[in-house]
Amino acid sequence: MSSKIHFENLTQREQLYVTAVRKLFDQGKLHKDDYINTLKQIYHLYPTDNEADLFLVCILFSKTQPEIRGYLRRNPKDRELQIDILKMILKSNPNHSGALHYFIHVNDEPKSALYALPNAIKYSRIASKSDEIGINNGANSEREYHSIEFMHYAYLNMRKKLIALEILESIKILFSNDTYYQMQYGIMYSRHIIETQDYNFTFNNPFDLIVCLKCISMGDLLWLNQINSGLLLVKGFSTVKNDKEYKFTIVQDYIQQLVDMSIRLNESFPTLSTSLLAMKFQLQAFHEYYRIATT
Repeated sequence: MSSKIHFENLTQREQLYVTAVRKLFDQGKLHKDDYINTLKQIYHLYPTDNEADLFLVCILFSKTQPEIRGYLRRNPKDRELQIDILKMILKSNPNHSGALHYFIHVNDEPKSALYALPNAIKYSRIASKSDEIGINNGANSEREYHSIEFMHYAYLNMRKKLIALEILESIKILFSNDTYYQMQYGIMYSRHIIETQDYNFTFNNPFDLIVCLKCISMGDLLWLNQINSGLLLVKGFSTVKNDKEYKFTIVQDYIQQLVDMSIRLNESFPTLSTSLLAMKFQLQAFHEYYRIATT
């Protein structure tokens, strides 16, 4: 069987699919705008093609949530398009796992978290049965815990701290033997402390900074550094608040690690690099004002 694609024999929709992918990877570089424009053509010509619609929603996150929660650079028109597409899909297929998943992401901010909660709950129930990523136990588990992570975050944004804490504590034991789950729990734990501003309890995350060789080999360094920077920040906050024999040298080490990480990522991930410097100043200020106020 020949693997050659005879472009002229394809349907118009198939030709647009091929064109979209060719434009995205043209000359070995990513061309997201060209890819988006072609997917928009498919969306307007074939609005009921849910999978193409979701490809468009997914790539639009580069406009609406660039890098680390890039709210300063969100494009409101693209976000409106994402919401319109997702509502259309969920109206005809309310259990579409991909649409539920992206609906949670598109409402990943305090003012709209309430809208995402019902879908987060529904997604957590159906994710393990979904073919969204692939049929195997590992992928099923990853989907299930990812959905729990966003349900936890939705409760935090709704200021339902006790429910969020129950979720966090109930799954801790499940995250001890696998790097992926350590990363998921690291995100949830850091987020919980920062969102609730509850630094009174000792930092008892069972994991130190994450070393993910798979992430490094696959080039997925953004997520890895995002998680580790959050862990450094909350470890610093907790040390300042709870260590009765507090020594600034411990927190200085956390601050220096944030600075080193920021310098290392300045060219490849400039927004994250700036966020890391903000974390550094947060930790310095927390140390200076909290310790001065309590001595």
